[in-house]
Parts: sequence; C-alpha cells; structure tokens
Amino acid sequence: MKMDEVKFVCLKCGGCCKDLLSSVGDDIAGLMLFPDEIKLFQKRNIKPCLAIGKSPTHGSFKIITYQFTKAICPYLKNNSCAIYQKRPLLCKGYPFTVSGDLLRQSVSFGVVPECTFIIELREKNPNIRSHDFAYCDEITARLICMEKLLSYSILKHKKIKRWVYDLKTDKWKIDPRDKR
Repeated sequence: MKMDEVKFVCLKCGGCCKDLLSSVGDDIAGLMLFPDEIKLFQKRNIKPCLAIGKSPTHGSFKIITYQFTKAICPYLKNNSCAIYQKRPLLCKGYPFTVSGDLLRQSVSFGVVPECTFIIELREKNPNIRSHDFAYCDEITARLICMEKLLSYSILKHKKIKRWVYDLKTDKWKIDPRDKR
C-alpha cells in the first residue's frame, strides 16, 4: 500500500463518543456545536462556547458556537452512532484536526492520537504521518469547521472582543488567545 492511499476506517470502538469533555489548561470544554446542531441534543446539556462582542451583557454580543456538556454522547449505541448521517460536523471530522490560517493558505492536518484506528495503524507503521492519509470526507468536514470559524479568527485582528465559555466556572471570559 502506498502511503498516499491510507484511508481512515472507523473501527467502531466508541472511544470518540465517550470522552467529549476536554481540558484546555485550567478550563473544561465540551464538544463544539454550531448553532444548527444544538437541536440534536437536549437543551439542558447545551451551553455556549465561543462568542464575540463588547461584553456578555451587551446587546451586540453574539454566540458563534455552543458546546455539549456531557462526557458521553447519548447517541452512542453498541459503539456506533445512532445519528451517524446527521451527526455534528466536529464528529464527522474525527479523528482529524486542522490548524493554521485559511486566509494565508497555510493549513496543517493532524490526527487524534487516542483514536483506536490511529493507534493500530501506527503500531503497524510507526512512520505514518498525517499527510500520508488520502483526502477523505473526515478531512473535508474539518475544513468546513475551520471555514465556519474563520470569521471568529479574523476578529483577532480587529477591536472586537472574543469570548469563551468555561464549563468549570460556568462563566464567560475573554478568549485567552487574545493578548489585548
């Protein structure tokens, strides 16, 4: 098999659906959801995630994304997704990560090292790297996520404040990536 032909194959271990809360420094964050995806989950399990505006109490404050606040997805059934065709965009992109700057066309791909498929693949071929994967639907989903978040990232260069919602404190705070 040529390295550029490596394709992601879900092994249906359920691992990606069992650890949806992540720690970012001292903060806790849930699975990120776009506004059109929050209807998939019970309202009581949804909190805001990213927002822009002067302050959370200002009329111009706008929530960009939300987050699912439980560690285990309620749609995980027998290690498979019960809503696979309409699952959230972030789930569609698993196990790939995308970082960089779409405006400067400097985008890099990574993989989630905890994914069972990635672990098994690296055991068979320790030299495998993210760019060895064939272009796939999962990478497309991650790029769409990045494009949807692009406007939020652009605001870093303007005078508009960016906010993150911390599940641990249940409060908004200025995005720590903003050095203003």
